[in-house]
Amino acid sequence: MRLVMTCSRFIVVGTLVVFATLGWAQKSAQTQAEGDGLAGPVKSISTLVQMSDVNFIQPNGPALILPLWCRECAYSPDGYQTRFGDNVDGHFVGETMALTRDADGRVTEVLMTNVQTGQPEQDTIMGAFGKVEEISYSNGKILQQQTFRYDEYGHVLETILTDPAGVVLNRGYTNWTKDGTFTEASDWGKDQQLVHRTTYDPATDEQRTTEYDDSGHVVQTWTYAHGQVTSFWEPFDGARPFGVSFSDFNDKTNVRAWSCHGNGICQASQVHYQFADSAKKNPTSAEWRDSNGNLIYGAYYAYAFDQNGNWTHREISVWNAELGTRTPYETDDRLITYWE
Repeated sequence: MRLVMTCSRFIVVGTLVVFATLGWAQKSAQTQAEGDGLAGPVKSISTLVQMSDVNFIQPNGPALILPLWCRECAYSPDGYQTRFGDNVDGHFVGETMALTRDADGRVTEVLMTNVQTGQPEQDTIMGAFGKVEEISYSNGKILQQQTFRYDEYGHVLETILTDPAGVVLNRGYTNWTKDGTFTEASDWGKDQQLVHRTTYDPATDEQRTTEYDDSGHVVQTWTYAHGQVTSFWEPFDGARPFGVSFSDFNDKTNVRAWSCHGNGICQASQVHYQFADSAKKNPTSAEWRDSNGNLIYGAYYAYAFDQNGNWTHREISVWNAELGTRTPYETDDRLITYWE
């Protein structure tokens, strides 16, 4: 099984660890518009969101209610995002992206500017396989800078994060086999202190991950093999009463999830998705069931699609034991314009 991470191999959101198929570090054939789940030559999107007063909260794990990644957005004819934000009281709030191109039309730089302040927020230099340098700003001043190094096949080999003075804050390394299989990733903090290490053995299909504190002590370790979390450990001090959540998205229709605790016990569950499209971008239902098959949470979608296959209207209803019935949660209407 091949898994990925945002900085090396996994996608980590708070205490949520998400497993997905390998491919993030390779040159992507998708445009940014396609990455946002859109089809066709989309020029702009404007979304009206109406929320009910239903309080629906699920635990860490696979999302049942898919967020709107782009409420007020615009794209170039070749799919680069040029505006991202929201409409607040009739005014756009967010960022615009200015694209610099070479003589062949290839994007070489993307400068993101805050519309309200007029100050830069991020400057990204692009290379053959993706971004090679990214500078982040705060109040017009450099906050930090990150560089990216690739191999000849487009795999990320090294990332270096520095402060404005050039002091290294984090350095990440990733190893790959010749056929593009990830085998090891590590992150090192200040003073070359190891903070994270993940290994993957293709022969045994086993992945091991260990996290360290600033003193070099192990604070969390776990193993994943053959579609199961086979071991988990962290100090059992009750600091995280809800545990740590893991999800495996290799099967997008049946996503497996685990909630693990410091005593090494992991509760398994599964989320079953049904989709309105073959690309599996737009779910019609998402039902979270425990290990005995009992329904815990549910989300249900109804759509209206345009001629390009993008939804222009969707209604979301939710269910849990407290509600007792499917209850309207959110209604979204999108105005989409296209490049001719």
